[in-house]
This record gives sequence, structure tokens and C-alpha cells, in this order.
Amino acid sequence: MGSRARSVSRPSCCPGSQMKKVPVIHDVPARDRLKKRRPRFLPAWILLTGIAVAIACQALYFSWIVMAIRGNRPLIGDAVVVYGGDPSRIPAGFRVAEEVSARWIVFSGSDDAAIREGRRRMTGRCSVQVVGGAYTTDQNARTVVPVLKKAGVKSAILVTSWYHLPRAYFLTRLYAIGSGIEWSYASAEPVPAKWWRRPEFLREFPRFWGSLFRVGLSLVGVHNWPRPSGFKVCAETFNVQRKIKNGRVRCQVLTFYI
Repeated sequence: MGSRARSVSRPSCCPGSQMKKVPVIHDVPARDRLKKRRPRFLPAWILLTGIAVAIACQALYFSWIVMAIRGNRPLIGDAVVVYGGDPSRIPAGFRVAEEVSARWIVFSGSDDAAIREGRRRMTGRCSVQVVGGAYTTDQNARTVVPVLKKAGVKSAILVTSWYHLPRAYFLTRLYAIGSGIEWSYASAEPVPAKWWRRPEFLREFPRFWGSLFRVGLSLVGVHNWPRPSGFKVCAETFNVQRKIKNGRVRCQVLTFYI
């Protein structure tokens, strides 16, 4: 236990007798024993544990957001923000804007024709703005927040698909740090039964980390890469804001990046 024996030869007291080997015990320092017992793959275990903890925290956060959608929370906001993708998000955005009597509706990466149709059917009065040039969720959040700050918005409601809300809400709050805007969210459609098994919800887990990777790229000045397939690469980084009023579209080129 914690020691090592070594044999040495010592002369006998009687002349002519043979040399006898007497064991001599040397204590091994405690730090040397700990080094020998230390696992060889300790850094790998630490890495795997960190990944498991991160995925568990992500699952808890996603579940918390979806469960809050099903809780029918009261919504209050000066503006309604709608991210592009599923066409059902556009009429849902107009519906939420009428419910809360919002003064602004901001669409990012949405279809202009569907927005004009929704504006025509809307009975209330509000300013409709369309922010172009955003092809990913982090670009949606990055371009919408400056528009809201410029308009003096104090509270906003994010409207998108239920499975998209956890990632979109996280990125929007991330880019809105320091803006003073209070955020809430609403789903464009009801949350289905057994939502945790739906493929569109499970696909959001790797996409969440991909969005964080794009956030990191934006911090070092890379704003438009990697661009999703199906979109043309533009030589100029313009963000076009279109104001829709009485069926007419007026375009204004803004100066912040996409």
C-alpha cells in the first residue's frame, strides 16, 4: 500500500558465508500515487460532460418556451415582429397586432404580396414595415432590433411558428440586450399534441447551435456567411425597409448591415 520494496545485498557476519539480500522499503510520495491513479482520458470526460449539460439546458429552455405558449399568457406590446418562413406567420402577425392594438408591425424576410393582402384585411390602423435582406433567424433578429430602436418601441411581441419560437426568441433577446425593449412572444399556430416528438421541433436543436455560430461570425465582421442555399449572393449589403400605406410600397435604403 503506497510503498515500493527494493532488495539490496548485505554481507553476513560470518566469514565465508554467502551474501544475503535484505529488502529495503522506500515510501512513494502521495502526489506520485495520485498521478498514477489519474484517468488517462479525463479531458475527454470533461468535454462530454459539458456537452451533455449544454444539451440538457437547451432541452429545458425549449420546453419552457413551448409550455409557456400553451399557457395563454396575456400579450402587451407597442409593436409586433414577424419573422419570415412559414406563410401562416403573416396573418397571425396581423391578428396579434389587432388584438393588442399595436402601433407597428415589422416583418423580416416575408413575402410582400401576402403582407399587402393582410394589410388590406386589417381593420385597425398601424404602421407596417418590411425589413429585407435577412435569410436566417439571426439575421432577422440582427436587422429588426435597430428598426425598433429607431422607432422608439418600448415593448414588442415576437410572432413566429411554435417550434421556431425558442430559437428565434433567444436570438432576438440576445441582439436586443441594452435596447430597453421588453419582449414577449406568440405562436402563429396552436402547439400540437406530443410536440416534443415532432420532427420540426427536433430539427431546431442543431439549428440553434448553427445560429450561435453565425452570431460568432457577426462579431468578427462576417455578416452574410454562410448564406442558405436557394438565395442569391448580393454584392451590396443593403437593408431595404418598405412602408406599405394605401396599397403603395415606398422603399428606403438603410445603412445597417444584414
